[in-house]
Amino acid sequence: MVHSKIKVVRVLSVLLLIATVAICLGENAQPTAKIPDELRPSLNARLQVFIQAQADGQWNQVSSMLGRYRRGGTGEHLYTPAHKVCLVSQMQAFPMTSFTSTGELYSTEILGVPAAKRWWYVKGEALFKPSSGQSKQNSYVVAYRDKGEWYFTPPNFDEWWEQSHVTEADLRVEHADEVQVMQSLSCPLEIVDVHAHLDHKFLSLLDVTYKVKESNGQKGESVLSSVLQQWRQC
Repeated sequence: MVHSKIKVVRVLSVLLLIATVAICLGENAQPTAKIPDELRPSLNARLQVFIQAQADGQWNQVSSMLGRYRRGGTGEHLYTPAHKVCLVSQMQAFPMTSFTSTGELYSTEILGVPAAKRWWYVKGEALFKPSSGQSKQNSYVVAYRDKGEWYFTPPNFDEWWEQSHVTEADLRVEHADEVQVMQSLSCPLEIVDVHAHLDHKFLSLLDVTYKVKESNGQKGESVLSSVLQQWRQC
């Protein structure tokens, strides 16, 4: 029996090797390009509109300013309507009502992407106001341009959201139907008996088990990959 962890959002895994890719925002991350000076004023102005809309509870405006993509440490994902509704609901539970930038901007995009087309981490001090109390902390907003306009992705709320919403019943649900095995004719092995459940410790991972067997004398290569899902994780 083989055990592997699969990221729910997007994973590409090969026979006998399933790699979970985690993109982390390190404290010592270095800028890989300089944002064009002519774009900074428009970025700063539109970012403040995005923050003020959260403070004022203007969630339709917030939704429109998320743009078409979720970008940054979660990768790059084209929003589905359900995905965007889920993310906005997270933001409503933990709105960022003020943000003071430290002036530090950096991008983890590959160097070949032009500076004006990258996504950018804008670091600063944020004030979050949930239903009770408030929290001031160092945080970030991801900014990106699309069709000549700035759009934003909030910090990753997924871990907090999952801890407060996922139940014991959810942990027992079988997610094997979210894992797809594709067969081709180049290897005498195949992957069978696939099972997948939420990992108890890291709720944005699927804990996947499977068996490998000979493919009845026929050459065949099994590639295990997850189907792109927007389940729970925004």
